[in-house]
Amino acid sequence: MSKVRREDRVGEVFGRLTITYTVMNSRRMGCQCECGKVVEVQMPNLLGGRTLSCGCLRSEQARGQFTSHGKSGSPTYLSWRSMKSRIENVKDKNFQVYGGRGIKFDPRWDDFSAFLLDMGERPYGTTLDRYPNQEGDYTKENCRWATKKQQMNNRRCTLYVVVDGKKTPFSDLCKALGLSRNLIYSRYASRKTRNPDVTLQSVFDEAYLNLLQNRNVFIQAFDMAVDWAKFDELLKEEA
Repeated sequence: MSKVRREDRVGEVFGRLTITYTVMNSRRMGCQCECGKVVEVQMPNLLGGRTLSCGCLRSEQARGQFTSHGKSGSPTYLSWRSMKSRIENVKDKNFQVYGGRGIKFDPRWDDFSAFLLDMGERPYGTTLDRYPNQEGDYTKENCRWATKKQQMNNRRCTLYVVVDGKKTPFSDLCKALGLSRNLIYSRYASRKTRNPDVTLQSVFDEAYLNLLQNRNVFIQAFDMAVDWAKFDELLKEEA
């Protein structure tokens, strides 16, 4: 079978594209789409069925896919769209800390319907959170709908101590005892610059004792065993 000359393909139709001219010194062909737009397409893409329109067909299919479930403006859909943008869109302000760091999402989740099936509707007051592996990918096994507090506790910069053998956010420990976490942090940071040997435990103990004295409360023993020896280790782990 003789090879068809490129010039002889003018007038052939591939999907919505009709070849109208050849491009000199190139494998591209000038095509007019049914929507009226003129584009230049690589001939192998036309022959292989990889390009069937100027892009309008894909856009229409996407619109149909996204609106068929009737949730294109829902909080769940907006979370899904934001997730994809952070990973795929280099112009997204958060791309460098997500897609730029190699974070990916389950290929199935390229389809919103699959994401919705796995995660369900987004509850009020929550956002999409990677958990338990905060450095892992967006998958059904590593994602949850989390409150702002849960998100904050899952941040890489969260400080932890071990309370009763359990790794606990330092902010939760302070809250349970009625202490100001920010006040303790600021005092610790201020004193650390003057005395490198100062410890968070000493600042915490001082604040706790002052609180008890101010309240005229007598407590025989602190009822939570805090393993301060592991604090530096956990701090490095979370940094």
